[in-house]
Amino acid sequence: MGNVKRPGVITFIGVLLYIKAGLAAIGSIAAWVAVGSDAATQAGITDSALKQAGIAEAIAAVLLIFAAFYLMSGSNGARLVVAVVVGIRLMLLVWVMLIHHTGAYLYTGLISAGFALFILWALYGDDRSEAYFEATG
Repeated sequence: MGNVKRPGVITFIGVLLYIKAGLAAIGSIAAWVAVGSDAATQAGITDSALKQAGIAEAIAAVLLIFAAFYLMSGSNGARLVVAVVVGIRLMLLVWVMLIHHTGAYLYTGLISAGFALFILWALYGDDRSEAYFEATG
């Protein structure tokens, strides 16, 4: 890597990915805790849907942690890995928004989708990031 410094936007993306991984882990735990609860039943959310959401969030959390570590390490292939993981996360967000299209699910999904689009732009649309990944490869 030599004297090429990592752009601030790449560091920012790495930190965002770590934060999103932590939030996904919390969401997974919350979904599993809510299985069988009266509040979920009254809201019309089935135990099966909660289990599926918990599993999906747990998988997303693990993938996000690996992607963040990979990006922060300065590896040349980090952009592709992060783009794939963020793309999978974006598909999960769309799936959750289609199933639970009201309230907090919708707003959380829209905000997270905005972050995902920002990450993709910063990885592929920023000139400094492009120069950084060209220099490390």
